[in-house]
Amino acid sequence: MTVKETIDYIQSLIKNIDTETGIYEDRFIWKVFTTAKAKVLTSRLRRFNTLLRTDYTTICIKLETSLSHECECFVHGCKVMKSIHPIPKYLTNRNVGTLSIFSPLNNKSYTEIDQEDWLYYKDHDVYKNELLFSIVNDHIILWNSKSDLLLISAVWEDITELQDIQDCDNSYFNCLNFMKKDVNLPADLFHNAIQIVFDQLNLPLQLKEDQTNDSNAEITQ
Repeated sequence: MTVKETIDYIQSLIKNIDTETGIYEDRFIWKVFTTAKAKVLTSRLRRFNTLLRTDYTTICIKLETSLSHECECFVHGCKVMKSIHPIPKYLTNRNVGTLSIFSPLNNKSYTEIDQEDWLYYKDHDVYKNELLFSIVNDHIILWNSKSDLLLISAVWEDITELQDIQDCDNSYFNCLNFMKKDVNLPADLFHNAIQIVFDQLNLPLQLKEDQTNDSNAEITQ
């Protein structure tokens, strides 16, 4: 199901369960669903320590030159590359994030470090030749690269938040319409997420097991 189809599906379930229930705004329904989706994916991540490739979404973003002190760097005056937009929230497992970033030119990956460790790494025999980045105030900071484009991939909590931060003027990656993107949940996890949504809304719901694996749950009669 796409984002819009998921919202419409939940709205239809609400109407079938209780015709007197007030109408919820689509944005509210989607926010509740993304919270539920994150919960079931986090549970699977903690259990198996991995997620499916289809759980990840990759986009291209732009960066701009910024002074290090603008990103609260303790070394004032150096120039860094900084993502123009804040990076949306993504899933983590035991403080290890699902985010990875790499160059659109050669697919070379960047290594994440803590902001305060930059001075140590820049002179390190091993890491000084690595491409290094940090997340500072929700922005990506490239410490030793002048690239103004990046590919970023993660299991995002809300994929619709990627819509306005993706760069659509590059020749490396196609722009995506996230309202038409599939939510990419297997049928069992989709049902679990729907159940969590209705628990959050304090509405009763029982779903039949989906034998067709098409993520189309049915209400138990």
